[in-house]
Amino acid sequence: TEIYTLSLHDALPISAAQEPLVAIIGALLNKTVQRNDALGRAGQLAGFEGDRICALPAADYLERIMRYGRCSPSCAVVGLIYLQRVKTRIPGACLTSRNLQRLLLVALLLANKFLDDLYFSNKHWAKIGGLTLQEVNALELSVLRTLDWRMAVTREDYLAYLEELGCGPPAAAAELRRPSTRRACGSSGSGDRKSTRLNS
Repeated sequence: TEIYTLSLHDALPISAAQEPLVAIIGALLNKTVQRNDALGRAGQLAGFEGDRICALPAADYLERIMRYGRCSPSCAVVGLIYLQRVKTRIPGACLTSRNLQRLLLVALLLANKFLDDLYFSNKHWAKIGGLTLQEVNALELSVLRTLDWRMAVTREDYLAYLEELGCGPPAAAAELRRPSTRRACGSSGSGDRKSTRLNS
């Protein structure tokens, strides 16, 4: 699937405070996808597997989503937490070059909607990921159902996940926007925090 070209008007530059965090998560995603591909693992996620591999490396694709989705820095962390929750629900799930384009996009889309006051329509997100609107809508619903619509992430889980990522002590998160503690999509709680090793 081709990745659409969007205008610079749509992009939000990656801020200095955001760059280290996005780089760390991007490196983790790169290693995860490369390892799973090398081991010949299949994602086992119906609807997320593509006929072709993502046109961009995981780190570059993450940066594209952050820029054109105008996501706050914390979205990258929360999106990673959502991916781990999916793996907890579906143990055979893993990130590969064939499902990255859809799975990462939807994880960040949901994190953006949960955390940020302003966010783009799914039509815009479809352009970011090079997908159709119908496909994005279906994939979003699939993840929500997999997670039982539980999208809340506590500040404690968020800060603990930052530490797991090697971003320093919890105080280092003061420069980042605090994740909302409001409940969304009928959520009544958060999933268990697991290791950031998405491929294990």
